Amino acid sequence: MAEKATTYSTSVEVGVPHLTESTHQWDPNLKQEKFDELHAATHDGDPEAVKKAEADFLEDSPYEEVRAAVRNTDGGEPANTVRAWVLGMLCVTIASGINMFLSMRSPAINFPSIVVLLVVYPLGVLWARVMPTRQFQTFGVKWTLNTGPFNIKEHAVITIMAGISINYAYSTDALLALLAKPLYNLPMSWGFQLLFTLSSQVIGIALAGLFRRFLVRGNASW
Repeated sequence: MAEKATTYSTSVEVGVPHLTESTHQWDPNLKQEKFDELHAATHDGDPEAVKKAEADFLEDSPYEEVRAAVRNTDGGEPANTVRAWVLGMLCVTIASGINMFLSMRSPAINFPSIVVLLVVYPLGVLWARVMPTRQFQTFGVKWTLNTGPFNIKEHAVITIMAGISINYAYSTDALLALLAKPLYNLPMSWGFQLLFTLSSQVIGIALAGLFRRFLVRGNASW
């Protein structure tokens, strides 16, 4: 019986996604030794090189800075919790309202998202100590006010909320110019102002969604 010829793929694959050399061909942030390692795995077919490339490019990030800041394992902590939504919405609503109010003065005062990052942590820890752990069921969905200790995922979710929403919308500058009597003095209904603000904000969110596959997916994202 004839032996089957051993063939090697030109890409390092572990399910989806798969990684090819062309992904990092023009990457200025990737060190030469990492690129050589990827080249050996995708072209030479060395099993040891393939195994090492899988560990460096698929199971972890090839960038030292990313590996130092982001872990490549999931601890199983819940992120989509009532605590994260309530604290996130509360802090972001208050902070963005304060920023909008203070933007009218000159010079303007601005509270960055790091303020929410620092303030929400003790609130989350206090919530974990005070709130009951009883489970509720609504429309077949089980939920609880307290999922345990305040974890890093909940903290990250709230920080992302703050980073996106804490600053006032840029459309308000245009609306102020259109409504100001010394400038355009154009009367506009509150409905138009609301839709104008929402549409301008959604453009940014839509662009973020379009570029998600390039900037977010995969462990090798910069």
